Amino acid sequence: VQALIEDGSGNPVAGSMSQDFNQTIGVQGKQIVAIGDSISLGAYDDKSNDNSSQYGRNISRGFTPILTDLLSDYLKQPTIVFNEGLGGTFSNQGASRLSSTRARYPNAQYWLILFGTNDALATAATPSGVNCVQGDPSYESCLTGTFRGYIRQMIMELLSNGKTPLLAKVPYSSSADTDQDQLIQDYNTALDLLRAEFNIQVIAPDLYSHFYQNPSELSADGVHPNGQGYVSIANLWYDMLTDSQNGIF
Repeated sequence: VQALIEDGSGNPVAGSMSQDFNQTIGVQGKQIVAIGDSISLGAYDDKSNDNSSQYGRNISRGFTPILTDLLSDYLKQPTIVFNEGLGGTFSNQGASRLSSTRARYPNAQYWLILFGTNDALATAATPSGVNCVQGDPSYESCLTGTFRGYIRQMIMELLSNGKTPLLAKVPYSSSADTDQDQLIQDYNTALDLLRAEFNIQVIAPDLYSHFYQNPSELSADGVHPNGQGYVSIANLWYDMLTDSQNGIF
């Protein structure tokens, strides 16, 4: 399959960046979308030899091409994890762009959600919503403007469209101060509550514990994983997705 960009007269636009060619086409496989911030995008990935998955299904950076290969080998069928990370985004922005992102991937069944780092480290941090009590008459209003509320909005939109939302815990950041670190932990408690509320089967990969125990896998800014850190994220997702008790594959 060859794709070309054409001008207004229908003539192909010259240049290597205006065309793409795929010699191998896979059908009836798994389509997964990883939506999040710069950590989903793969910022500060200093390992370039794993940026392209087998057969060129995913050519990006971070954990998505690595997870593409892990799941393709495991499932023995064409699988791709699309990279929809956008640097600097907050949970509210993730919720607002979910509809347009979903429209680009109508056949993607599984959605890997990872937000929270920017929410916690910002000058005006996003409240966690961890103290909102499910079942209280004020539950919905309590969640307004909170991290828990925005992620809940994403979960509900995906479920209402027949998709499967899956959550990852917010990673530990060695550059976070005490208050910011506590907020990240509160976000992760909120994610546990959301998993219970919507009976999400797959256990959230615990990126907080992993990077707390392995700070050498963070880049120099103490926020983004380095190349080995992204390998670990891919493996943590793989372990949860293929877990014999709670996995979906």
